[in-house]
Amino acid sequence: ASISTLFDPSCGMGAYGRVWVGGVTEDPNVVFYSKLLDGDDWTGTGAGLIDLKTVWGNDEIVALAPFYGQLVIFGKNNIVIFDNPESGGTLALNEVIRGIGCVARDSVQAIADDLVFLSSTGLRSLARTTEKDKLPLQDLSLAIKDTLIRNIQQSTKVKSVYLDNEGIYIMSFVDKNIQYVFDFKHSTPAQTPRITTWTFSNDREPASLIQT
Repeated sequence: ASISTLFDPSCGMGAYGRVWVGGVTEDPNVVFYSKLLDGDDWTGTGAGLIDLKTVWGNDEIVALAPFYGQLVIFGKNNIVIFDNPESGGTLALNEVIRGIGCVARDSVQAIADDLVFLSSTGLRSLARTTEKDKLPLQDLSLAIKDTLIRNIQQSTKVKSVYLDNEGIYIMSFVDKNIQYVFDFKHSTPAQTPRITTWTFSNDREPASLIQT
């Protein structure tokens, strides 16, 4: 793995004093990170890469996220969590969660002390996933699971936003004119968020979302 001639990452973030990117076509299993406090230097001293082939086998990076001083790397079918991301070269592998990944980069949102993301079978909570030995693995979208799986199979072009003051997570299937609204302030008896659906007339569904 190296900085390829076509450096075309599909996901990235600025965190822990560096820029981190993944999903390069030639190296889909590799996360590259810049020099400390020098976000456009990818080859100088202190820049580097994390090759996940030895960690998760064969997968591809979909999304990156900071999480309580850790680096979370979402593949399509696996999730890897590293400690010590601020030090670059001495990253320490904390956990590999196999068999669950993220299918849509822009579905990842920080909600309170959690990260939520869209897996191939529904919206999931990272905190619940990492604590799976202690807690049942919670599917936040249980009430619409079958419909959601069908939507994902048809299109993974998904955008999302979390409105902190409202406590709602909105997930938009841009190609399908379907928006799911997860209300984290009001739980169902199964302790999952209440879900409502929005559709927009004249095919005017949002293709990007932001809280201001």
